[in-house]
Amino acid sequence: MTSQEALEIVERILPPGTLTSVKTLVFHHSWNGREYRAIAKEAGYDDCYIREAGAELWRSLSEVLQEPVKKKNFRALLKQKFSNQIMM
Repeated sequence: MTSQEALEIVERILPPGTLTSVKTLVFHHSWNGREYRAIAKEAGYDDCYIREAGAELWRSLSEVLQEPVKKKNFRALLKQKFSNQIMM
């Protein structure tokens, strides 16, 4: 599963309007193992802003999936729950 495939799943399961461009940026970079500080520096944002966007994203996913989602486990959870739903 690529980050784009995972993002398409997340877009389907989250309520419309939940994903902002910053949350999408955080999602893609987090999927690839980047730290918040590196994401912020590369994208020209403040560390705290990126960290908060990530926290909001993980909270939204936690509500929808009904289990704790963190930056450290979101990739494994999505693969486990949705690997058979990847749209080709």
